[in-house]
Amino acid sequence: MMRALITLGANPNSTNRADLERAFVKLQKLLPSVRVFNSDSQKQPFINNEVTIGLIWTGELDNAIKINRDIRAVFPKDGAILWVDCVSIPKGAENIENAYKFIDFLMRPEVAKVVAEEFSYSTPNKAALELMSPEVRGNRLMNPTEVDLRAASYQDDIGEAVIMYEEYWERLKTGK
Repeated sequence: MMRALITLGANPNSTNRADLERAFVKLQKLLPSVRVFNSDSQKQPFINNEVTIGLIWTGELDNAIKINRDIRAVFPKDGAILWVDCVSIPKGAENIENAYKFIDFLMRPEVAKVVAEEFSYSTPNKAALELMSPEVRGNRLMNPTEVDLRAASYQDDIGEAVIMYEEYWERLKTGK
């Protein structure tokens, strides 16, 4: 939905039903060309040459490229969609001390380096970046350039509007 909203010139985090309806209609027109909706293992259809274009998380894409060197990445000129995975401690957690120990462990540069390289996602840990090879530091999927991110938008928490997104997404996947 965000990708369609961007191409329509709308706020990619719009909570306006009219914007979502326009995005839905735009995406509906693409349905005859859609091969698969896959959020579990996005890389597999690319690796198997089942699709020729699609949206995929950067870590999944980087791992797919390692298997199938014919796959190419493109950052959309009208803006990539960004998000942040994070580690947090839920309110009411029982083992807060252990949670902090685990977070401290993940923040160790040598551990953050391994996590980033294993999953092909960027790390905000500057000390971990310094431990990485120049090839990994220069991997634009893990560490996009300012040009790659020029028009990028973060995926925001859209609150209760997520229900509208889910409604349109389900309609899209079921063709209704």
